[in-house]
Amino acid sequence: NATEVPSTAPVRILFNRPMDSQSVQSHLQIQPESLGEVIRQGNQIFFSPQEPWQFGEMVTITLRAGARSDRFLPLLFGEKWSFQVGEPRVVYLWPASEQADLYIRSITDGGEPQHLTKTTAGVLDYNLSADGIQIVYAAVRDDRGNDLRLYDLLSGKDRLILECEPEVRCKAPSLSPDGIWLAYERESLSAGVGGVAVTARSRVWVVPVNGEVEPTPMGPEEHITGNPGWSPTGWLTYYDTSLQAIALVDLAENQQTSPFNYLPSSLGVAGAWSPDGHYMVYPEIVFPEDAPDDFEYTVGRVEGEPLFYSHLY
Repeated sequence: NATEVPSTAPVRILFNRPMDSQSVQSHLQIQPESLGEVIRQGNQIFFSPQEPWQFGEMVTITLRAGARSDRFLPLLFGEKWSFQVGEPRVVYLWPASEQADLYIRSITDGGEPQHLTKTTAGVLDYNLSADGIQIVYAAVRDDRGNDLRLYDLLSGKDRLILECEPEVRCKAPSLSPDGIWLAYERESLSAGVGGVAVTARSRVWVVPVNGEVEPTPMGPEEHITGNPGWSPTGWLTYYDTSLQAIALVDLAENQQTSPFNYLPSSLGVAGAWSPDGHYMVYPEIVFPEDAPDDFEYTVGRVEGEPLFYSHLY
């Protein structure tokens, strides 16, 4: 009976034991009909629609009796649930001129904005989950440290994921597509002129959303890294300033913190993924060795300045 459900939200069914995904799929009925993929993760079954749910639509999920577990035990009773798909909404920080909080507002009906977070010292940074259901954000504390928190747009629940020390700043939070991992940028602070805190260095860390394991740093200890993100297939990406390259890490496959590949890039931009996760596009600066004298971007260039131009890879 949930309302305002994001149009890209997957259906998640929790069982008390692992289920056979094909058996569940054959006993699963969705009205209005929707094509999608059924995936098993432990005791949970996920249905991800190929196309977004229609705005304002009431969706009914029916799981008939007979669906079997991976040990062939049948489901004795069926279940039925319904939810309503919400209108498109925008999440934003306000006000811009002072300590800001998170707000959400429909972009179609012109209704009043909803105040999501009520922090004492403001929100530093935030990001949406891939399915649009959750917001992860960095809330500043009164001691000038900050916490990484998770806000669920369906239930309205707000919980702490990680409490960062006062001498560090945690920002740029990013949830993995499966919602298991939280990547973030951790900046070490030191006292500058007049005792003002200044950034010493930054590094990407990863922590499980359930908080059962301590945070883990990514890549070599001496490297400066930042701008974490995720591919649609679950690869962690971040920018390694020390190497001037985009790093790719496969946490799900081997639980390793070391990148399995680097993409050289001197601009410091992590790039953007195609929706299927098969391609990444990113900009790069190119310095041609033997550029012609009539190269079209030489107009206005001061003699002696290096010649360069940008490419998308």
